[in-house]
Amino acid sequence: MRRRAQGPGGPPHRPGQGHGARRLTPPFRSRRRDRNGPLVPAVGEGRLVHAAEILCALLADDQELAALAAAGAFEEYAPFLPVQLREVEQGARPREPGPTDPSVPARNTAPTLFLRGTDPAPAPWFDAGARHVTAHVAAATAAEAEGAGHFGAAPAPEAVAEALVRFLHAVPD
Repeated sequence: MRRRAQGPGGPPHRPGQGHGARRLTPPFRSRRRDRNGPLVPAVGEGRLVHAAEILCALLADDQELAALAAAGAFEEYAPFLPVQLREVEQGARPREPGPTDPSVPARNTAPTLFLRGTDPAPAPWFDAGARHVTAHVAAATAAEAEGAGHFGAAPAPEAVAEALVRFLHAVPD
């Protein structure tokens, strides 16, 4: 079985399994099986909505995918995929310190909220990433949105809004 590289402080993450993903139901089951192999060809062929579905299926569980589909998020996200893929490709060619180098997040001095969902529970590597960000960004706050997942605002907009309001009220004027 192919495995994705180990994240900081956590076990390898299997491609196509989302962070705590549950058993899938159509129409996402076949897309999840595609893993990320057809993502780049779909973008190259101009099938951007399908590419957005493939990418989101790598990160989201069924509830999130259904909420994203109902909100038309794949269609909204699709035009940005070619640029995002170019950015990822450029980031793979290090010219300066990468995002995990402590000097990079330390450049951020603005109040920063690291918001994560609780459903499904974040993977250990995600928790390690949250600790890294909050340890190295001067004014960082970590918070959870109950019932939200990777795409928190889609399945749990109220929880995300409450967390944002709490953070914004705590930011000094």
